[in-house]
Amino acid sequence: MSQSRKKANKSKKSRNYKKPPTISQPVKQAAPLDFDTTEKIRAEQNLNNYLTLLSLVRTQIFLVVSTSDTPCGLAPAQLFTSFQQKLGARVYLGDKFRCPYIFVLDSGKVVYENIVHPSTGALSIDRKFGEYHIQARACSFLKLSVLGASISVNNTFSDSIGRGLNFAVFDKANGEVIDFVNFDTYCAEVPVRRASVLRNLLSKFTHYCKAIGVIYISVGNLSIPKEERLQTENERNILKYGILREAIAISKDVNASALGAFYHDQSDIADVLTAPKSYSNHNGVRRFEDYYGRRVTCIGGIRKTAGVPNAASRSIFMFGGCKIFGVGNADEDTVSSKLQELLNANGHLIRVYNYGFYQKRAGAASYEEIEKLLYSLPVKAGDIIVSDTYAENCGHIDLSKVIEELRGKGEKGPELFFDLHAHYTPAANTIIAHKIFENLIETGYFMTGDKIPAQTADALLPPRNVTNSGEPEYLRKYKSLLRALYSSVGKPQNCGAIVMNCNPFTNGHRYLIETCAKRVDYLFVFVVQEDKSYFKFDDRFDMVLGGISDIKHVIAIPSGQYVLSSLTFSEYFNKSALQDKKIDASQDIRIFAEEIAPILKIKIRFAGEEPLDAVTKQYNEAMSVLLPQYGIIFEEIRRIEQDGQVVSASRVRALLNDENWEKIALLVPPATLAHLRKQTPHS
Repeated sequence: MSQSRKKANKSKKSRNYKKPPTISQPVKQAAPLDFDTTEKIRAEQNLNNYLTLLSLVRTQIFLVVSTSDTPCGLAPAQLFTSFQQKLGARVYLGDKFRCPYIFVLDSGKVVYENIVHPSTGALSIDRKFGEYHIQARACSFLKLSVLGASISVNNTFSDSIGRGLNFAVFDKANGEVIDFVNFDTYCAEVPVRRASVLRNLLSKFTHYCKAIGVIYISVGNLSIPKEERLQTENERNILKYGILREAIAISKDVNASALGAFYHDQSDIADVLTAPKSYSNHNGVRRFEDYYGRRVTCIGGIRKTAGVPNAASRSIFMFGGCKIFGVGNADEDTVSSKLQELLNANGHLIRVYNYGFYQKRAGAASYEEIEKLLYSLPVKAGDIIVSDTYAENCGHIDLSKVIEELRGKGEKGPELFFDLHAHYTPAANTIIAHKIFENLIETGYFMTGDKIPAQTADALLPPRNVTNSGEPEYLRKYKSLLRALYSSVGKPQNCGAIVMNCNPFTNGHRYLIETCAKRVDYLFVFVVQEDKSYFKFDDRFDMVLGGISDIKHVIAIPSGQYVLSSLTFSEYFNKSALQDKKIDASQDIRIFAEEIAPILKIKIRFAGEEPLDAVTKQYNEAMSVLLPQYGIIFEEIRRIEQDGQVVSASRVRALLNDENWEKIALLVPPATLAHLRKQTPHS
C-alpha cells in the first residue's frame, strides 16, 4: 500500500473516531418509560413475561433483585438464569438452590452480583450506585424467619418481600418506583405478590363502603424476639434447623414443634397443617371445598368459627392470608374462634366469620380472586372487617412488640410460632383476639348495644353480581316475576321461605309449612322446578297447591334455575350416589341470599331436620353458616313421625311401588292421595 493511501485511511479513521465521554462530560439520559409499558410491568403476573418486559427496557431501568432462597424449582431457575445471561450476569442459579443472592442492574449493565452458601445464612449490601443508595438483604432457607429478604432504594422500602425472587424496579429517567414484586418460586404456578395491590384493593373498598369499619392488625415480629436471650429453646431450634410445617406434618414426634404443647395426637397435628382444597366459583371467587377433618372444618366455602351464636345483628369478618385462616390450629383455636369466645363470654351477640385464604401456594387465590372475595363479603351497615392487610383510613392494632415486651419484663411468655414462616400457635391467636376485643371496646363498637346503626343506605355497601358478565337474562326475568308476586301479596316485611322438592307432597311437608307460616307475615314455598325426580314438576307443584290451599299467607313458587337447581347445586339430584361424599352447597345458598331473599323480604329460611339423607344434612349445615351472614335466620324444624318413623317422601314412594294405599293415606294429605290414585292405573 502506498504511503499516500495509508495517510488517507488514517485521516479517514481520525475523522470517524469519537472519544468516549469522560466523567465530567454530560451523558445522555435514557428516555422515561411510556405509560403503557410501566402499567404492563406493574400488572404482569407471569414470571417469564415479566422478565421479558424487563429485558426490553433494561437500558431505561435500575433493578435490584434479592432472594429469600434462590429459585426452588428447575423451571423458574432456568427462566431467571436465561434473563441473567442476557444481561451479562455470571452466576448460574440452576444448581444453586436456597442460596442468598443479590443482583443489581443499572442502565442495562450488571453493577453488582453476589451469591453465598446457604450455611452463611444471609448476604447484605449497603452502598451507592450513582444516584441510587441501595440497602438490600438476601437470605437462605435456614434464616427466612429471623432475617428475610429486603430491598431499600433511596429509603424507599419494598413491602412485597417473600420467598423466591424479589424485584425492585425504578425508572432511570425520573427515579420513579415502577414495581416492587415477589415471585414465589416454591410453587409450580409461581404465584406473584404485590403488597401494594392488596393495599389498594382494601383502600378502595373502605373508601367505597362507608357503612362498615375496617381494622388492620400488624403483627411484625410478634413471634420472633430479636434478642436471643428472649427466645425459647424451641424457637432457637426452629431458627437453627429450619423447621417447616411440611416437615412437622409428617413427623412421628408430636414434641418436634411448639404444636406438641397444644395437640397431643400426631393425626391432629397433621390435620391442622393440611390445607383444604379450594375452587373458583361461578363468580370467580375462591372458596374452600367442604371439609370435615379431625380438627379442621370448612363449611359453605369458608373455615368454621367455633361458638357462633344463632342470632346476631352484626358481624365481624376476618379477612387475610393463611394466618387468619389458622394454619396449624384447630377450629376452636383460630383468631376468629378466640375472638368469638370473648364476644360470647361478654354477652355480645356478634358473629365472627373466617374468610382466611391461601395466598402463596399452588392453587392459591390470585389478586383478581382476592378482590372478588373481598367484594363478595356479605357486609351490612355496622359490620367490621379485620384484615392483615393495611388500608387507608382504617383502624390499626400494632402487635409487633407484644412478645418482646412480655419477655423483656422477665416473663417467659408462650411460644407463638411453630415454623420458619412464623405461623401462629393457639397462644398467639389468643393474644391477637384479646387485642382486637380491647380495640372494639376503646373505639366504642359496643356502645350501640350491638345494634345496626341507622346509616344503612345501599349505596354505602359494595355491589354484588351473580356472574362476571352481569346478570343473566333468565335471572333478570325471574326476579322481575318475584317483584310482581311480592307486590300482589301486599309487600309484607317479615317473610319466610322454604325450598322443597315434594316428591311427593306429604303430611311432613304440610306440617313444616303450617308450623313456619305461624312464625312470619308471609311464607314463600319454592318448589324445585328441575325435572329430575320420581314425579314431574307439574305433578309435584299441583300436589303442593292442593295440600296448602287452606293455609293462609302461604304461596307456592316454581324455584326456577337459581334456587336449588342443577345449575346451582347439581349434587342434590344425585343424592343416592353421594351419601358418603362431602358436598358444597355454598353457591346455591349465596345466590338465594344475595339475589332472591332481598326481593321478597325473606328474613328467615326454614328446613326440616334431616336424620336420613347425608347430602341434605350437609346442605342444612351450610345454610346455618352462610345465611346469617346476610341477616337471614336459619331454623330447622323437627320432623313429625308416624309409627316411629319420620314421614318422608322416600317412604311414600316405596309404599307406592307396593300400592299400599292404606299406609300411604296415613302419610299424605287428601289432595296428594287423590293425585297419586289418579296417576296409578290399577288403583
